[in-house]
Amino acid sequence: MATPPIDRDKLRVFVRQLDDEDLLVLLDRAIDLLPKTKLPKLIKGYARPADLRPDQNTTAGLLGAARRFHRESLKGQYYEDSNVNSKNPTRSGTAI
Repeated sequence: MATPPIDRDKLRVFVRQLDDEDLLVLLDRAIDLLPKTKLPKLIKGYARPADLRPDQNTTAGLLGAARRFHRESLKGQYYEDSNVNSKNPTRSGTAI
């Protein structure tokens, strides 16, 4: 048996009773569920779509940043020489 649809009017009443934190979580979920073509209608009257467009000079998100870090790490970009000898191989009495 199919689940009956949710009544939008009842949902609106329910949403108006939520506290601010729960409302923000619900909105965050809604943003993920909406297709990109509907986002301008969601923010109409609150924000300008042009202000929320991706920057042209950024990388392709977290994955791009992780790949760049990996490449640079392999090249030794983040290498820092440290002086380790028999007198300093431990921290706070526990072996590293």
